[in-house]
Amino acid sequence: MRLIGRQRDPRVGYVDPTEEERLRVLDSYCVLDTPPEPIFDDLTALGCALFQAPIVLISLVDRQRQFFKSAVGLTCKQLPHDSSFCAHTILGDGPLIVLNALEDGRFANNPLVLGEPHIRFYAGAALVGKEGMKLGSFCVIDRQPRAAFKSDQQILLLRFARLAVNALEQRMLPVLVSQAEREVQEASERYTLATRAASDGIWDWNCASGKVYNSARLRALIGAPEEEYWGDVEEWIERIHPKDLPAVQSNIQRLQTSTDSTFLSEYRIRHEDGSWRWIQQRGISLFDESGKLRRLVGAVTDITSSKIRDTLTGLHTRISLLDALDWRIRAEAQHDRSFAVFFIDLDFFERINDSFGHITGNLILIEFADALMYAYCIQFLLQAPLHCGNQQVQLSASIGIAMGGGSPANSEDLLQDADVAMYQAKTNGKAKSVLFSESMRKRAFWRMQIESELRDALAYDQLILHFQPKVILATGKVIGFEALIRWPHPRRGLISPDEFISVAEESDLILDLGQWTLGKAVHQLAEWRLEGIVSPFVTVAVNLSSKQFADRHLFHNIAKVLELNQLPASCLELEVTESVLIQDALAALVVLQKLKVLGVGLELDDFGTGYSSLSYLHRFPFDSLKVDKSFVNSLGEDSDNSTITRSIIALGRSLNLEVIAEGIEKPEHAKLLQYMGCLYGQGHLFSKPLPAYLVKSFLLQRGVIQEKLGSVDFQTGSDYVPSSHLA
Repeated sequence: MRLIGRQRDPRVGYVDPTEEERLRVLDSYCVLDTPPEPIFDDLTALGCALFQAPIVLISLVDRQRQFFKSAVGLTCKQLPHDSSFCAHTILGDGPLIVLNALEDGRFANNPLVLGEPHIRFYAGAALVGKEGMKLGSFCVIDRQPRAAFKSDQQILLLRFARLAVNALEQRMLPVLVSQAEREVQEASERYTLATRAASDGIWDWNCASGKVYNSARLRALIGAPEEEYWGDVEEWIERIHPKDLPAVQSNIQRLQTSTDSTFLSEYRIRHEDGSWRWIQQRGISLFDESGKLRRLVGAVTDITSSKIRDTLTGLHTRISLLDALDWRIRAEAQHDRSFAVFFIDLDFFERINDSFGHITGNLILIEFADALMYAYCIQFLLQAPLHCGNQQVQLSASIGIAMGGGSPANSEDLLQDADVAMYQAKTNGKAKSVLFSESMRKRAFWRMQIESELRDALAYDQLILHFQPKVILATGKVIGFEALIRWPHPRRGLISPDEFISVAEESDLILDLGQWTLGKAVHQLAEWRLEGIVSPFVTVAVNLSSKQFADRHLFHNIAKVLELNQLPASCLELEVTESVLIQDALAALVVLQKLKVLGVGLELDDFGTGYSSLSYLHRFPFDSLKVDKSFVNSLGEDSDNSTITRSIIALGRSLNLEVIAEGIEKPEHAKLLQYMGCLYGQGHLFSKPLPAYLVKSFLLQRGVIQEKLGSVDFQTGSDYVPSSHLA
């Protein structure tokens, strides 16, 4: 309680930070601007008698005014907020007592003091409503100042304020009931209208009774009469596609033992016309006090269009295609007819994405798919270039064909057969069409086994490296080794790299395989150097696949391996085939330049076998090139090959590249290559690829550890043998 006489309230102009909340609570009582009510008028009349005051008010303080719900001694229903004594009352913690307003600095100039009703004495207690918010005051006013307002009078004033608040609460009960009834009715109407107008169907499953409510819209989605329906949950489950049923049942079981409050599921449901419709079912779970699932409520959306058609091309999705094939298999079996499935893969499509960007790639897919829908002959379609903006793209495709109508009898096997045939078409050189045969199935199964076992071989370090020396033809001195991977399979015996490398390239295994080869080869060279078997100038070469060449981690991996083994970059040579270069010449140039900066040697492998070799060889920063063994094997027998070999050697020397001949098996071939000006070679004439433990004895037998420099005179007149290549 506060007794304020002549003292000035230091909080004049204070704005309560909870004002907006207070006004919100005041509005919730729905009392402002309402007519007089007996319960409030009785309180003010009683207060007037007990406090012997001419004016008693129940005042509610609004934003810009004070509204009098009941007033004795005043004829007005409201006064401005700025002149309100009650606005001061709600700022304090107890009653506000003003014994003489003319002597109170806050109110001496108040228009209600200087003019009607000439307030001199004021005593007010706050009306404390919901959430502790002060709504206004119960106040007693006199036109004459008073000497005191005793404590028992203040307690009585507080009781009147509480009675006024109780009256406010009581008058709200019928209002709240009426409001709740209106809200329930409106909600019911909204629900009815929403379920009729919404594209989603509404369902409600009572888990105890097993009954499920279906809205009219839900019934329409499955082709049933469009009216609300209560049925058993089993009726719905029987409509679910057999392939989706296990997942749905598992989801239901999970919901019964889980505390998850929401769930989402997608599956196929049988329409009344016999077709399958994809739906997305979502909802919330409701549990009883013991944690047992008692109710599931949610909505169903028809998502068939997005499930059966690819959003980019408009073609069937895989799942939709399998459904269509199942139907076709059943239909054709009734008439003893056959049909064909074409599995089409656009060759080198990754190159289109890399060259023109994924947006252009997507546009090309859209145009191709659109043209495919109307094409009678796919190969005829591929003969004409596709136009995409300013780009003109010539496509080719590898096509696998599988016949339906006999065996296999299901869609997944039929599609898999076409897929296997497509891979065979790619293996045959791309831009081919291949009809599936049973031998392909066996081959595909074998490749799948090889891939799985190759992963195990990498994981358990079952692979080994063999090393084939590169020599100076004139002296036989070793200048380096090419690291060649071997797989001594525990059951199949030694598997040729020609068999498992292609399997690795079709998967991401080639990256792991390449990194393993790089690490093992560099480590082995480091060990030979420590043992003094080879000089610091001997190198080791490893082959780079196209996927390694495009790997953004390539440079980091090479640098890390060299650092780990404390070897300079110059000890490592990377062999790259022409097929890697022709896929994207510009990107290849960037990679080669970065490798050159790193300091490793670069060799162009199988030179002369690519159609574009001579056209841009000078653009790439190679250190050496290797003459393919197909040219070497027929030297002296095929004049054309001899001419090509001589030209390759001359071209390499003119570009200041070291030329290495591969596959030398006969002494006469070695001599003829020297005569043509080739300085280096490798092949079985010098040594077959050797396991690491046999390299030392090989070197000792040939005496190549001795410091000996050899030279040879060529018809060209050159005797150039780089000293850096002496073992």
